[in-house]
This record gives sequence, C-alpha cells and structure tokens, in this order.
Amino acid sequence: MSLDFYTETHDFIQIFKFNRSTDEAVSQWAEAIEHAIESRPLNDPFYILLDVTGDEVEFTAMARQESKRIFSKHQTHRGYVAMLFEWRTSPYFARLFFASLGKLSFKLNYFSDAEKARQWLHEMYNTA
Repeated sequence: MSLDFYTETHDFIQIFKFNRSTDEAVSQWAEAIEHAIESRPLNDPFYILLDVTGDEVEFTAMARQESKRIFSKHQTHRGYVAMLFEWRTSPYFARLFFASLGKLSFKLNYFSDAEKARQWLHEMYNTA
C-alpha cells in the first residue's frame, strides 16, 4: 500500500482509507476491495468502511470506472458498506452513482462521522 491509500481491519470491519485519489491509490483500492469481497462466501456478509475524507480525495474518472466494475460484478454478494465523507454534498452524488448500478444485495449508508459509521456496521453485524 502507499501513503495515498491503505487498509486495516478492526474486529470484523475492513477499513479502506484514501488520502489522495491517485491512479495508483485507486488501483490498490480496487484490488484490495475486490479481494475482500471475493474472499467471503456469498452468504457471509462483508463489513466495509470506505473512508474518503482526505483533503485530496476526488471521485475521479478512474475511481468511477473501477467502482462501477467492482460493485456491478459483486452486486449479488451480501454485505454492508459505510461510506465516510467529508463534504455534505458527497452522499447525494454517491446515492446517484449507486442507484445507476441497479439492485445491489449489499446495503450502503453514508456518514460524516467515523464513530457513527462504525456503530452502524456494529449494529448490522449484531442483527445479521
């Protein structure tokens, strides 16, 4: 991993953190998140915190392309994705983007507070 992107795991939550939206970081993210989803059986939900709060993080063309490819390919996997944003308008655009992918078997939720995002993932884990 680079300084622009890294992953870590807390309990059952896999955290994917962007600091900058370089092509290298997006490629690393795509490989890491795809591996995380594929490594779980279809009926064993994944719990992902996607943190895109870095000052130099943007939803670049490459990020859109990789997101569409990965989430469309794995739309039948069960899981939960908490998206952590810094800007108030970002969840609106994220909802539009994910709506364009069609029906997904995993649930998405949008946050501006990391602790609330983790709490939601814990709630989903405890009710799954």
